[in-house]
Amino acid sequence: MRSILVLLAALAAAPLTAAPVPLQTDSEFLPEDAPEGLPTTVLTAHVDTYRALEETGDPVIMIPAPGLDGDVFTGTPDGREGWAQIFREAGRTVHVFTDPGILMSGESRENARRWSADGIWTSWGLGPEPGEPYEDTRYPVQDFETFTEGLPDHVALSEDRELDRALRAASLLTLMEDACPCAIIAQSGAAGTVMRAVQMGEGAPEALVLIEPDGVIADPEASAETFDRFPVLAIFGDRIEERDMARRKEGTAAMLEALRDKGVTAAMMDLPGEGIAGNTHLLPQDVNSAALAERVLRWLDDPSMPEG
Repeated sequence: MRSILVLLAALAAAPLTAAPVPLQTDSEFLPEDAPEGLPTTVLTAHVDTYRALEETGDPVIMIPAPGLDGDVFTGTPDGREGWAQIFREAGRTVHVFTDPGILMSGESRENARRWSADGIWTSWGLGPEPGEPYEDTRYPVQDFETFTEGLPDHVALSEDRELDRALRAASLLTLMEDACPCAIIAQSGAAGTVMRAVQMGEGAPEALVLIEPDGVIADPEASAETFDRFPVLAIFGDRIEERDMARRKEGTAAMLEALRDKGVTAAMMDLPGEGIAGNTHLLPQDVNSAALAERVLRWLDDPSMPEG
């Protein structure tokens, strides 16, 4: 009996597939203007699946910001559980989507880029100057080097920005076809990929959570037209003005208001507005990330309830 319990415990602790699983984009989702003969590398995403042992709700697709891989959601640099594990333990199967623009370990391509550690530090709210943290920062800055050492190289899928986004969206639609009905959590510019996927495909998520979204704020009314089939929650951390993201937050607020005007459930988790200081653009890795994940889970369970 004890051996069976040990085996069950081991299965429960096994969080993901042995390695990110390649996901080949289904040709039916490719945009009409996609050139023929696209190489497989351009159309192959990768997915880490954290499968819940006892399902309590729809699966969740988690999408990191462009240029980041699934590590944003699968752990923290100081060794805490990531949102993927937390959601799995709450009974939600999680698919962490790494788009085709991210190069896997050992892969190289022309024109590959990587996020700058100094740029991340100041632009994403860790501190005013590289290496100088804000006193109240909630990012585990003592382990920042561990995070930056794992940053992947990334490339554009096309020089045409709209086609680039459409190709990423086609890859996401391929996953959605298998995983949905589902909720989606998108960080930063991944929101634009989700919007394009909803525009291109017949399906839509059951709910959408946006972490400091970009790619949807240029025309809040148009974004609301795309997202009016499901509830939407947006989350913003601290020091938005210092990070030059005030326009992003204002545009998101306008989109949410437009959604509410259409009768859609739409809310913002404005952390500094609640008196919660120090959260960064890397919310799923901040030291209070577990508490934030629990709040998102409660909202997904019942979006009609006031967020809190």
